[in-house]
Amino acid sequence: MPCRTRAILLFTIASLAAGGFGLPHSRLTTDDVSRTSTHHARENVFTLPIHRREPGTGGSRRAKRAAIGAVGLGDDTDLLYTVQITLGNTTTTVDLDTGSSDLWVISSSCNTTTCLSSTQHTYQQSSFQPINVNSASGSLDLTPTPASVKLQYGDSTTGTHAIGPIGREVVQVAGLKMDGQAFVAVNDTDSSAVIDGGAGIFGVGFPAGSQVQMAALLAEANATQPTIDDFIESTTTNGPLLARMAATDVLAEPMFSISLQRSTIAPSSGQQGQLTLGGLPTGVSSDSMTWVPVKLYTSKEGGLDSGGRVGGEWYPLRWEIPLDAVFFDGRQLPRSSNSNSTQVTALIDTGNSIIRGPADIVSLIYSSVSSSSSASSPPSTPPTYPCSTPHTLEFQIGGKRFPVDPRDFVSAGPSLVSTNGQSAGDGKTCSPSNVVATDAPSVGATFSWNLGDTFLKSATVAFYYGNLTHPSSDPPRIGFLSTVPPNANDQYKAIVNQAANGGGFVATSIAAPPATISPSLGLSAIRPIASVSGSVTSSASASVATTATSNAPSTVIGASNANSSDSSDRKSSGATPVHVGSDGWMSSIIVVVLSFGFILTI
Repeated sequence: MPCRTRAILLFTIASLAAGGFGLPHSRLTTDDVSRTSTHHARENVFTLPIHRREPGTGGSRRAKRAAIGAVGLGDDTDLLYTVQITLGNTTTTVDLDTGSSDLWVISSSCNTTTCLSSTQHTYQQSSFQPINVNSASGSLDLTPTPASVKLQYGDSTTGTHAIGPIGREVVQVAGLKMDGQAFVAVNDTDSSAVIDGGAGIFGVGFPAGSQVQMAALLAEANATQPTIDDFIESTTTNGPLLARMAATDVLAEPMFSISLQRSTIAPSSGQQGQLTLGGLPTGVSSDSMTWVPVKLYTSKEGGLDSGGRVGGEWYPLRWEIPLDAVFFDGRQLPRSSNSNSTQVTALIDTGNSIIRGPADIVSLIYSSVSSSSSASSPPSTPPTYPCSTPHTLEFQIGGKRFPVDPRDFVSAGPSLVSTNGQSAGDGKTCSPSNVVATDAPSVGATFSWNLGDTFLKSATVAFYYGNLTHPSSDPPRIGFLSTVPPNANDQYKAIVNQAANGGGFVATSIAAPPATISPSLGLSAIRPIASVSGSVTSSASASVATTATSNAPSTVIGASNANSSDSSDRKSSGATPVHVGSDGWMSSIIVVVLSFGFILTI
């Protein structure tokens, strides 16, 4: 998704979503909400009682973990990677986004220009179960009032929104099905995810980043004051789709993995992108990957904190990892002057079509490829340079360098558009516009780099949720396996030579396939992940979703209670910063200010 989401929770409630988590001491009335909904996010401070939680079994290894599913990905000229999903009776295509947490699709009620231009199926709301706001105790108003949210995506230079009511529906993806899944039926959006060919966004981030989960919890609360414990435990009923599957032991392992295909410059030959739920792709084992921990946010950093390390937990907010170093053409780049943290981190974001980094380091990269660009000036329009010279951008993660394939670093410039196989660019003049500047780290968004699809096309990446209720017992982590061939520079030169003599580079679009991939995804390929972070073990009794066509039966998973059956700059969604309030700390509450992209209206 887009890089940073400017989120606004205009509801005097916790900033759960963006990691900042706070709830009012007393239940809000409709009047309370309407009053606070006019305030800017940075002005709202929310409080939440802290309750000590005892370790439980949520998200732990249970024998009943059952399924692995896999499905191919669509690719619109490397701008948007999509997956087919079914909500009720509607099958449509959504943008796969590790940079955000919520699922939304445009509904038949959306009449904005963006929605009307969509070529995808819109959600038909015949089976939509709205989540209504419970009336205050003793209220005579019995009229159901649907809760709705406003999701906002992008950084300070880009920004889109999606608005609509939240509700529940039967949702199927990759051959797996979940009943009663909370999502947003959007009736107003200007999202580039729709403009670029999707019908919405499939956020696969953590519960702490879910505006929908927070909105559902508060809407359905009665006289009982929700606590941080309530939010965490509500993951099994209101959480994001994949996190909910992990928390309810639906998946063989609490994880998913992604491999992206290339559709520009040198389209992948016979290599389809793939989303694998519950395990690793065929032929990949855990010990072949480099695993690094996901950052756990403290409340001072804008995170969800139930009391700190003594008697409490720190929780992950987004798929953010430590970054050792950055290299360009073999030379280590300096650390950004805008970084005020002891640890540089990177967001791993499939919803971001490019790489975003600190402005001063991006300027340095631009000046390295073209003398017309100054390293001392803020980057503006990316320069051009001869395509004949390959360049290698590398990110050192977990002690190992992961290069960006030179075929992905390069852009053919503004002429490279969605041309469905037609030539684009002359093969002679290129641009580093797949790397651009972004905002400096901030509270709730401490990452300096956003590694999007330009980086992710060069690796198979596994996202392990771990224990979602008690991360200290099984922390989240991400595994990387480089897919860049040893002769990548030679392959790049051959493609450039062919383009220069044959009319240009090629850009293609691939629709998200309707069928799941028949997995010989042997669970034996998933081996324990090293010890200090917990382990990923597999169950011999696990089953695999083997749907061969979209009409074949899916592996059916019951409801979570177990008892019920842009140009290169364009992005579709994004991560979300939270800003901590300056009112200080109290012994029994967390004080945070919400800036996480969601408005709950009652």
